[in-house]
Amino acid sequence: VATTAATSLAGIGVAGGAAMTAFIVSSSKAAADVEDLGIQFEVLTGSAKTAAELMKTFREEEEKSALNLSDYATAAKTMLAFGASVEGIMPALRMIGDVSMGNSERFGSLALAFAQTTAAGRLMGQEVLQFVNAGFNPLEQIARDTGRSMQDLKKDMEDGKITVEMVKNAFVSATSEGGRFYKAIEKGSDTTNAKINKLG
Repeated sequence: VATTAATSLAGIGVAGGAAMTAFIVSSSKAAADVEDLGIQFEVLTGSAKTAAELMKTFREEEEKSALNLSDYATAAKTMLAFGASVEGIMPALRMIGDVSMGNSERFGSLALAFAQTTAAGRLMGQEVLQFVNAGFNPLEQIARDTGRSMQDLKKDMEDGKITVEMVKNAFVSATSEGGRFYKAIEKGSDTTNAKINKLG
């Protein structure tokens, strides 16, 4: 019996050791990934200080939402790749985060559509579809804000008259107090799925 007990304890010890090793490896990998992201942003922005500030902000946003640091970093890299200014990234990502309601997939899609629209300087049909598929129609928000018809706005879009500023204003309106997505990312962070994601 003593031998069996000792064997069982030894087995538990081995299992515990394996779990601890896996945790250390996982933690080390996560730390290495964060370090790699910091280096990438240093290259993209040309400044170690700017990169460090961005990474710090990503961590702060991660604490308040269901999105993680990688979600913010990937979206920021997309925006930088399309020529967005460093100063404009976080204000845009905070609005996009609210509109996504903390859903990682929608967040990435909205960030891409926003970046493409910013690069083009105006809203085009392809980006409208991307926005709509991710749960937000900027034309609908503009119509709500201005009282103009969707038909008129679609015609303006076809004529290249829906500027990126109009799209940004639609996001601002939708995520400001009284807007449909006001503080939506904070509400999304309280869901069960969000809490499970945080554990991951």
